[in-house]
Amino acid sequence: MRTEKYGLKVDDKLVEFVEANALPGIDISSDNFWKGLASIVNNLGPKNRELLQKRKELKQKIDGWHIENRGKQFDAANYKEFLKSIGYLVDEGADFEIETSNVDDEIANIAGPQLVVPITNSRFALNAAMLALGHYMTQYMELMYWVVYLSPKVMIQHEVQRLLHMLRIFWMRLFPFLVFLTQMQQII
Repeated sequence: MRTEKYGLKVDDKLVEFVEANALPGIDISSDNFWKGLASIVNNLGPKNRELLQKRKELKQKIDGWHIENRGKQFDAANYKEFLKSIGYLVDEGADFEIETSNVDDEIANIAGPQLVVPITNSRFALNAAMLALGHYMTQYMELMYWVVYLSPKVMIQHEVQRLLHMLRIFWMRLFPFLVFLTQMQQII
């Protein structure tokens, strides 16, 4: 079932999740959320469709080039010129500067988790591993949601197979982190 929200037709489960779980405690009313989302979709939807069409056209041209040049010796300079001729690559523009304002303290002034850490500092390494573990767990939960809740309804079989493959890759990446965390806990 779908519910109409400011011109958007939204799945009832998403409405329930947003209104019961996401919005409480963040000082945004349900009406303001759906009104804002509808505004974003209506304002950016046409541009998004235009960009997707441009992407499709570029992909067709690139695929065509590869089919036409199959079996030939690869010439990087020729390929680069082709990509420029279709607008995929553009010349570097003039130097520029960017100024920002109204940046949240969490981004501008407060140090956050670092992606590169010295392995010699076990506390930093453990924190980085925990951050990565959280990232992988988030990916896992998103994939499980797609597989369990949406795949029978909206996905075709090859997409389900792709998601299951991604889940296998997820666990293959996660296992070394779990081993690493166990070793780090013994060191600390």
